[in-house]
Amino acid sequence: MIHRDLKPANVLVGEYGETVVIDWGLAKDLAAAPADDVAVGPYRDPSGTETVVGAVMGTPAYMPPEQADGEAVDERADVYALGALLYQVLAGVPPYEGKTTEDVLARVLAGPPRALAEISPDVPIELLAIVEKAMARDLARRFPSAREMADELRRFQAGQLVTSHQYTFGELVRRWLRKYRAPIAVGVVSVLALAVVGVASVSKIVAETHRADREATNARVRADRGTLEHARSLLDRDPTAAIVALNDLSPGATEWGAARTVVADAESRGVARVLAGDDVPVGGLRFSDDGAQLAAVSGSAIIVWDLATGVKTRLLTRADGPIRGIAWSGDDIVHIDWNGRLGRWHVADKTDDALGTYEGDGVALSSDGRWLVIADEREHHAQIIDVATGKRRAIGVVFQSTWDSDAHTLVVWDRRANEVRRIDARTGAVTSQRLSRIGDILALSSVHGRAFAVAYPSRLIDLASGKDLPTGHECELSLIAVLPDGNVATACSLADNGGRDELANTADQSVTIADGSRDVAKLVGHHGSLTAVVASRAGVLASADYSGEVRIWTRTPVAYTTSSIRTVMAVLEPDRKALITLHRSGYAVRRELATGVTTTIERRSNDAGEMTAHVAEDLPEPDVDHGGASPRAVVHAKHASRWVTRDSSNRLWIWDLETGGRELCGENHGCDDAETIAISGDGAFVAALIDGTTHVFDAVTGEGTELGGSPFALAFSDDGEQLAIATDSGRLRIFRPRAKTDTDLPSLISGSTALAFAPGGRELAVGNEFWVQVFETDPVSMTLAPFKGHEGTITSLDYTDDGRIVSTSLDRTVRVWNVADRTSHVLQLPAKISQVDVAGGLAVTTSDDGTVRLWDIATESGRVLPGHDAAPVFGGITADGTIISVDGDGRISHYRDATPVGEASLRTWIGALTPR
Repeated sequence: MIHRDLKPANVLVGEYGETVVIDWGLAKDLAAAPADDVAVGPYRDPSGTETVVGAVMGTPAYMPPEQADGEAVDERADVYALGALLYQVLAGVPPYEGKTTEDVLARVLAGPPRALAEISPDVPIELLAIVEKAMARDLARRFPSAREMADELRRFQAGQLVTSHQYTFGELVRRWLRKYRAPIAVGVVSVLALAVVGVASVSKIVAETHRADREATNARVRADRGTLEHARSLLDRDPTAAIVALNDLSPGATEWGAARTVVADAESRGVARVLAGDDVPVGGLRFSDDGAQLAAVSGSAIIVWDLATGVKTRLLTRADGPIRGIAWSGDDIVHIDWNGRLGRWHVADKTDDALGTYEGDGVALSSDGRWLVIADEREHHAQIIDVATGKRRAIGVVFQSTWDSDAHTLVVWDRRANEVRRIDARTGAVTSQRLSRIGDILALSSVHGRAFAVAYPSRLIDLASGKDLPTGHECELSLIAVLPDGNVATACSLADNGGRDELANTADQSVTIADGSRDVAKLVGHHGSLTAVVASRAGVLASADYSGEVRIWTRTPVAYTTSSIRTVMAVLEPDRKALITLHRSGYAVRRELATGVTTTIERRSNDAGEMTAHVAEDLPEPDVDHGGASPRAVVHAKHASRWVTRDSSNRLWIWDLETGGRELCGENHGCDDAETIAISGDGAFVAALIDGTTHVFDAVTGEGTELGGSPFALAFSDDGEQLAIATDSGRLRIFRPRAKTDTDLPSLISGSTALAFAPGGRELAVGNEFWVQVFETDPVSMTLAPFKGHEGTITSLDYTDDGRIVSTSLDRTVRVWNVADRTSHVLQLPAKISQVDVAGGLAVTTSDDGTVRLWDIATESGRVLPGHDAAPVFGGITADGTIISVDGDGRISHYRDATPVGEASLRTWIGALTPR
């Protein structure tokens, strides 16, 4: 109920404060207002009995502008009138005045009244704010009803904060002072004391607000960290679910950098786009010829997914029994049910043509739906049937069969004859292949004439070569799909699990892909036993499980360079464009990464019995003796194609591409037990610990100089002008090979364990048990406080091209130090660090747990790179950003990190995998 004509004359106040509102002639019950009344506005009288039709009713000086304009009004009109009454009480005059009613109405419509603060400057600012809010011309800014306005006035009367006014800090203080003005009069001390309490109270409010904000931020950070850890925990079970879980990260979360590492890790394991089925087992997967659609059998129905949109369509439901198999025939789908009824479903007009009934076991449709093979269950005699004509061709005994990707060649296995036959369905031509020691074949698959078989219980056999391929399974296999590139996908059989309840809980719910040699990629994430595995002509792999879920798999490919030559260690050349691998018999292979061109440097005995090295044209045979001793350490010059090695007999060898190499120091040169080694950046000098003392060699002439002292660490500057030597006694010295002069540096208390010159040679980093100290070399001086953070002895030091310090420690961490602000990023490994390579924002490590890890330095997050069965011996970053790693069996893996960068790009990428 609204009054619509509140004004001083209609509000009566008794001597005891009782208040009565009179003159309800214009009142209106909004809930009961008729439609026509509301349409014209409740303040216009449509009857014409009380005033002229369309005239504005009410008292103009107290009515809101919408009422003055004849618009529809609600409870907020009375709120405005109450504000106008309060305005008059405080100002002594109405909000609007004029000589005539029309004059007042015009002023109401023209704009707000004169500011109350100008007329009565002593009115409290809170009360001014209440009047201003009640008389707001914007309906949305007014009090919703008189009740809310009354509550606000009560707060004002009680001295509480009102919501209508935004308080400044000074106003809060002044309110407090006014509230306690009586005690302030007692004395200045009391005033000051109360002021301090007031300020403290306000400060506490502000502090509590800030604390609440911090707690909310901390809670969000903890939740984001929990989300990240949850995603990491899912990687082994379901990499796709791990990626989807990252959607829960809050916008702008700092963890998105580390999340990228999780995404890249999941991608390298194999992720899938998930298509939702019918919550019943799905099988018989078939890609359309163009790969744009995927069809499946779901009980007695055929369902099809549009792979571009993920939209699922149910095309056909058979009332007379479940469907056994399907095949695309152009844009149509040929299908056969378990009763042998064959049909063709026309997708365009949604009609189904009956093509006959064919009873038998071992039913299989060719990929184009033109040919059908059936075999009787008892004797296994089989026939090929032309679906279009119904013409039959007997093909003998068949126990297993599959159609080749050419859609007209049938590959069959005859257990009785122990042979595989290839039958051309068009001509009947047959070629046979005798088998030996294969056993019972459970499934066949053939692409481009290359056939593979799954034999009991878990063998995968290339029928062309008769060789077994690894599968990564230990269960009975029956699902197999050959990809166009020759890789073979397999999955466990359903037959060894018993009934339906057990099927959903099969232990091995993975799909594995064998690359034809030894590499097996395992794709995990299904939540039920596998029912189908199929590959499209383009090589897209799909799988379905007993829960009705279908997965379209994607996997970041890892390129390999393989050889049968055992590799001991490797090193990148300074420009990161070539890789040098060192092999067991003491020879080296240089491989240009862009072209794959290799150069081999072999060691041979000369006529005098001395070992020499020369450049060979071809890779050596793996079983030939190439000089015996295997390399144990290698250091490459930073700015020259020359490197030095120490072999298992502790002999030194110097190598280059022009002359091959030669023994620099060994038994024939009067020295052995060469241990710690270093080579100058220009390749001109080599230093080594030999027989307990420091020796420096001219790399060209072989001339040596004994410096004395037992070095614990050695390091050359890039230009070869300085050699830093740290002895086991704690002495630090810089020897200049060309000038043959020495300079001592301040000794460190506990001795030095690692050394490295900065680019340009003006600084020397020295590591000891727990920290890194930096010296200026010209003139010699110690910089400020050391770089601290390691909790174990520092084992290696290096400078990056941009001047950062990289240190490794027995605490299993790599620290990348920013010299300017003395901060570091910490990379925590689970095992002892063998080697580290840093380039830009990435680091690659190898460690004693047999892994190569790729690290994002900024987020300190890393992941294990796939691709090796043998223990890796090297990992590094090439000039074009490719990650390479080398294992002991000679396999070189090339990995490209193509994962998107940034929250927006990652969210888009993740969204494409989210189940639809």
